[in-house]
Amino acid sequence: MANRLQVLVYENRQLKETAEFEGPVELGRQRDREEVLFTKKKETAGWRWVIARRDEVNVGRNQLRIEPRGEGLALIRNGSDKQPIRFTDRPDLEPGGSCEAQLPVLIILGPSKSVRVLQSDSVVHTLGQTALPRPQGAPVSRLPSLVTPGAQVDVQRMLDWLSQAMEVLQAATSAPNFFSQAARAVVDTASLDSARVLMRENEKWVTKTAEFREGTNDSASLRPPSTSVLERLLLCRCACWEQPTGQASESLQGLEAVVAAPILGSDGEIKGCLYGERRRPLRGAPGGGMISELEAKLVELLARGVAAGLARQEEEKKAIKARTDFEQFFSTDLVDELTKNPAMLEGQERLVTVMFCDIREFSTFSNKLGPQKTIEWCRDVLDALSASVLNEGGAIIDYIGDGLMAIWGAPKDQPDQADRACRAALDVLARLPELSEKWKGVLNKEMSVGIGINTGRVMVGNVGSKLKFKYGAMGNPVNVASRVQNVTKIFKCRVLLTGETQRALKSSMKARKLCDAKVRGISETVELFELLSPDWALADEGCAVYQTALQHFDNREFPEAARALSNWRAKAREDNAVLVLIHRAVEAMVKDKADKEHPVFDLTGY
Repeated sequence: MANRLQVLVYENRQLKETAEFEGPVELGRQRDREEVLFTKKKETAGWRWVIARRDEVNVGRNQLRIEPRGEGLALIRNGSDKQPIRFTDRPDLEPGGSCEAQLPVLIILGPSKSVRVLQSDSVVHTLGQTALPRPQGAPVSRLPSLVTPGAQVDVQRMLDWLSQAMEVLQAATSAPNFFSQAARAVVDTASLDSARVLMRENEKWVTKTAEFREGTNDSASLRPPSTSVLERLLLCRCACWEQPTGQASESLQGLEAVVAAPILGSDGEIKGCLYGERRRPLRGAPGGGMISELEAKLVELLARGVAAGLARQEEEKKAIKARTDFEQFFSTDLVDELTKNPAMLEGQERLVTVMFCDIREFSTFSNKLGPQKTIEWCRDVLDALSASVLNEGGAIIDYIGDGLMAIWGAPKDQPDQADRACRAALDVLARLPELSEKWKGVLNKEMSVGIGINTGRVMVGNVGSKLKFKYGAMGNPVNVASRVQNVTKIFKCRVLLTGETQRALKSSMKARKLCDAKVRGISETVELFELLSPDWALADEGCAVYQTALQHFDNREFPEAARALSNWRAKAREDNAVLVLIHRAVEAMVKDKADKEHPVFDLTGY
């Protein structure tokens, strides 16, 4: 067996084919169309194996000849008269040159093709006779039948095997030592001396856990996994088992048999494997014998159980992460619905109510607090604002520096969405005194906010990426809400609604119209309404007085409008919004417009 070679061919670092040869072998590209790719042919001087097409000019027709020399050595000859051969651990082999190499050795042929050569000290078996095709996005080949026609089967042992497989699946949902249970099942059911779970990380096999036959725990005696078995596993994508013969390599010394079965991911790629060993018994002691096909199928069954368990764990992790992400932005009831029906997050046009809330004088406060305290203060305020939104069933779309954006009406229908948004705004105002009291020792000033609310049809859905989920809304109504929030500064009021939101209200909330306005970036005229606090004792009178004054203003009766509001301002000094209309009325009288054109309030500069 010392003259037996195993040769593996890779293309773009992916295993393409493997074959075994007794004696020398020549590798090269097709000489003519008669030669079929990856066919073996016995010639006078040894074997010939076609590993490249005729158009792959980076590989010569007689590129490489490998002659086993025993003792783990091989003579490498470059039969090409043009193409050099490269190694990873030695100088290039120029055309016509030769060198002796210790096996295993990796030989690089051109930019995309490479060959790995091993001394084959064993016979490797697989459950399939040919390489299995890899389907798109799903695991390959169903598990073959555990019972072959005419075979004598121990029914009780079969039931024990199935029981072990089910325990592995069950452990995947709860046990922290899931891999250990899987390896333990391989040892117990297949009567092996040891078993490992190997995972594929950065194209290397990494041991995650190892289990041993009862009464032994000799981790120091573990050999490196058999390269020939693992390479065959990657190619055939099914269970492989090996019986060392002749002069065994280091990984097979002292072993009677090894077996490995792939752990496939949900994408059909090999993520790892179950790897078991049966040791050679001491002289005179009975041995476990060769791995049987039935035992190999059992190990593959357990590997499928591990794969299913890993897939379930991954899905559960995704579900937990998704719920955690959702709970940051949606109410608990809404999270429950989204978990059951994720399709609600898909892009769609919806009628929504949008709210923008901004902390006033943020720059002044942040300069006073410094970076660390600013973050702490901002987090405290945003927590309160978020609670107001979530308590009314809103969805927090984004935190925008010193404020937030929220919507109602998506992803779930909310017929009373406008009322919910207004109640949330009033709740924000109710929370401000407590926040101001908490931070007054640092800020030395009461905090205030500006809130803009608008209702309209927008596109909603995941506006983030595959890497980071972000539920959002896009459309002109979103821009209007943002502009309306900004002009609360002009009116020195805290909550402004648009006419669309005011008309959508189903409850008897008090909102008075302040003006028709042009705002920056919006072509249509926007009706602006001030949402009044239900705790304001003069709310009814304030609505009536302002409505009368606005009617005078709309009728170009500017002196009457200014007079009505001046008298009212003397009574209600906290009513700051009336100052704007007084100013506009006085300005109109000063300008004395001849055409009597009604001046829509131009706020495009804000």
